Amino acid sequence: MIKKSSKIRKYILLCAYVLVLGLITNCAKDVPQAENLQTSELKATSTYVPPANAIYIDPSAKVNGTGTQASPLNGSPFQAQYAQPWKANATYLLKSGTILDVKYKLWIQANNVTLGAYGTGNRPIIRSSVNNSDKVLDMGNMKDITIRDLEIFSIANAIAIVNFMYNVRCSVINCKIHDGEWGIRNMNSSGQFRVLNCEVYNTGDDGCFIANMDSLEFGGNYIHDVNYKYFVNPSELYAAGDGCQLGNIQNF
Repeated sequence: MIKKSSKIRKYILLCAYVLVLGLITNCAKDVPQAENLQTSELKATSTYVPPANAIYIDPSAKVNGTGTQASPLNGSPFQAQYAQPWKANATYLLKSGTILDVKYKLWIQANNVTLGAYGTGNRPIIRSSVNNSDKVLDMGNMKDITIRDLEIFSIANAIAIVNFMYNVRCSVINCKIHDGEWGIRNMNSSGQFRVLNCEVYNTGDDGCFIANMDSLEFGGNYIHDVNYKYFVNPSELYAAGDGCQLGNIQNF
């Protein structure tokens, strides 16, 4: 009788062990795998492989080249107010460790565009002096836009640093965004909008303002020192910013 009860206890323990192991395995399968999310090391990613036909930009180059890595553009084509050379289905890469100064907004007027970085070192910087009623980087209603591995900021308190409106499948990945009214703003998107591994700070209002979205993936981000307008004038009607304000998000 003692031997039989001992066997039963061992059998119950074995079943419990198998059950717990199965639960752990299933939980591990359900964990979403985001790409290279390391908030403590916000540097340009080395895993991104650009397409063969990428367009290269080196703002420190004295001569405007053809756009190859050996003969990069020097950034001057992007200084115009309206006639900027964006092409559909194109990848534009800024040289790491350089600064692109712009006095008009960068207005991407083409679909399926990636704006990123090449080379090693610190993220390339887009430093904007657009006035406070405009945006630094504006995608309008263009579709399939990816912004990655850049530092983007305003020296004139632009209304938004990275601005999307009515987009499909757009991403902001591994970027440092600061010193504007809003950091990242997307007001209407079908498909999925992704904000991954970004740092957003020194904003007058929200760090991120995202609303009316089919699907949002938001992870590995560091948002701090926001809502400065409130501390300047708490009585102002709209001085009530958040780290991340979300509204009407269907899938999160």
